[in-house]
Amino acid sequence: MVRKTVPRVVLISAALLVALPAAAQTETDDELAKKYYKLGSELYSSSNYLDALELFKKSYGYSKRHALLYNMGRCHEGLGQHDEAVKLYEEFLQHSPPNEAQVRARIANLKRLIARRKQAEPASKPAPKPTPAAKPKPTLAPKPTPAPKPTPAAKEETPHGPLWIPGWVATGVGVAGLGMGVLFGAMAMGKASDVERAFHERTMTGQEADELMDQGRTYDSVAVVSYLAGGIVLAAGATMLILDATGVVGGERQAWITPAPVPGGAVVGAGLEF
Repeated sequence: MVRKTVPRVVLISAALLVALPAAAQTETDDELAKKYYKLGSELYSSSNYLDALELFKKSYGYSKRHALLYNMGRCHEGLGQHDEAVKLYEEFLQHSPPNEAQVRARIANLKRLIARRKQAEPASKPAPKPTPAAKPKPTLAPKPTPAPKPTPAAKEETPHGPLWIPGWVATGVGVAGLGMGVLFGAMAMGKASDVERAFHERTMTGQEADELMDQGRTYDSVAVVSYLAGGIVLAAGATMLILDATGVVGGERQAWITPAPVPGGAVVGAGLEF
């Protein structure tokens, strides 16, 4: 009985060992591309441009997404490798991205930096060593002329993205809306106080009290609408500024903002879709 059961156990174990590698190889190219992109974005946000560049390259190898050319260019730019960044930006422009104007501004800025760097390179060469004096005539050798200091390269001018101005405009409008809500809320409370005081002191007719109460309700309604609209616009402006400041924006990414009313206020949802 023992000799007959042992081969069966061995065969079952072997089948399990063969099935495990097959189950581990189920990730698609698109899933791998998204995974490498997500890891690269996290490293880029922490200014680890070198490792982020390698992960973006792997993601591009699986997906061939044109937006990754822009992301790789940003990594080269962060590493100070301006020539490589310009090449990737120009290749990215061949696919007519929606942020074409911003990319062209970056290319123009980098080309100015490259030209200034090339102009400053000859001045940074060390001065030639002085020729030693001849032995028969022990005259002092002339002092070497110090090399002129290299011209420092200009600071990089980082152009803002297309969401910069609309983000600040929306933020200002949202703050103004909240301020209007505070103003009308205070006016509504004032009307309510007037009605309550007149009721206790009996210095106002019923019709006058009703008119004051109607004005107070109107002010209260305006205050609620101002709070709601101001909060939504302020959240939208802040979201646009955050998206513009991240920098990792490609042609195939989409931003969304969704306001939703709730009892006593509103909720605003926002996100960035890969």
